[in-house]
Amino acid sequence: MLPHFDVFISHATEDKAKFAEPLAMELKRRGLNVWYDGFSLIPGKSLRGSIEKGISESKCAVLVLSRHFFEKSWTQQELEGMFSLGVPLIPVLHEIDIVYVQERSPILGALVAIQGSLGLKNVADRIELAIPSKDPARTESVDVIMCVGGAVGENVLKCQTLTLGQKNYSSRHELFGGSALNYTSRLLAMGYPVIPVFSVGKDRIGERIQAHILKLLENFPEKGLAQRIAEFVRDELFFCPNIKTIESTIVVLPNGQRTIISEEPVNFGEF
Repeated sequence: MLPHFDVFISHATEDKAKFAEPLAMELKRRGLNVWYDGFSLIPGKSLRGSIEKGISESKCAVLVLSRHFFEKSWTQQELEGMFSLGVPLIPVLHEIDIVYVQERSPILGALVAIQGSLGLKNVADRIELAIPSKDPARTESVDVIMCVGGAVGENVLKCQTLTLGQKNYSSRHELFGGSALNYTSRLLAMGYPVIPVFSVGKDRIGERIQAHILKLLENFPEKGLAQRIAEFVRDELFFCPNIKTIESTIVVLPNGQRTIISEEPVNFGEF
C-alpha cells in the first residue's frame, strides 16, 4: 500500500500550541498531506487505532523532540511503532540540544536533527527536503551516494560537580558521532543507498560503528540494495589500515558548560 500522508507529526501535548501546531499548519500550507492529531483525529474513532493507522500510512515522521517528548509514555509508544514499521524519522530539536537526545536515545542521537531555533519557515524548508520521494521506485533509479568523512566514539560524562584535586562522580554514555556517520544514518533511515567510507580503524569502536550501520540496513526498504551495501560494510575495506578510531570525551556540567577532550588524529599511512 502506498503512503497516504507525506508526514506524521509526533509531539508532546505541552509543545502543541507553541511549536507542533504552527509547524503542522506551515507544512499543510505548502501542499503537504500532514497527519497531525489537531486535524486528523475523527471523533468517535479509536485514538490508538487512528494513530497507528496514521503512522503506517505516512512516508516519514517528524519527531518534535523536547523534554516533554521523552517524559511522555504515549510519545514513546508512537516511537516504538515507527521503529517496528521502519518509518523514516526526521528529528526536530525543541528547546533541547543533541547531547540531551543522545543521553536518552543513542539511536535518535545518531540521526542528523533540525534545530527548532532556526525558525518555523527554515524548519519547514528542511523537512520538505528530507521527506522521501513520492516515487516508490526511487531507490532503484537514484545513484548510490558515497559518504566520506569522520566517525568517532564519544564518551559523554555528565557531572554534578567537577572539582580539581577531589573525587568526582559522573554518569557515562557511550555514543557515536562524526558528521559522515550522522549523515549516513539519516540517509539510510530515509531509504537512500549510501556507501559509507569512514576514517575508522579495525578496533573496538570501529567494529561497533560497523555493527551500527549493519543494524540500520535491517530496515532499509530495498532489500537487494541493502544486501549490496552490507557486503561492502562487512568487507575488510570498510576499515582504514594503520589508524586507530578517534575517541572524544565530552564533560557536561549542570549549568550547560561542556569540555570536549579529543585524541590527536593518527596518520593514515597507506589508504
